[in-house]
Amino acid sequence: MLLALVRDVPAAVVDANLYPVHGPTLLAACQRPIEVFCRCPAVEVERRFDHRAASRHPGHVDHTLDQDARTRLFAGAAPLGLGGPVLDLDTSRPVDVQAVAAWIRQQPE
Repeated sequence: MLLALVRDVPAAVVDANLYPVHGPTLLAACQRPIEVFCRCPAVEVERRFDHRAASRHPGHVDHTLDQDARTRLFAGAAPLGLGGPVLDLDTSRPVDVQAVAAWIRQQPE
């Protein structure tokens, strides 16, 4: 649904777990994407996931993930490589949000 909606807005921030398969849809919506890629060690991803799973809306289906799905989810990801600028952030430590915003503003339109 998120990817369908992004096609109809002039500018958007898409916050989701996205994979290379989503690249063509994203590029159809935005020919000049700016990517902020957030990473942390797999063990921290799993800890955060388990910590918030009980309080998330059931629509997230966290409770239905089998071990194979959990392993793929926690294995990590990489920037999508859509051809635009990429800021790769290590979120296992505090992030300077002001610096991230400044970097985004510095990118070409």
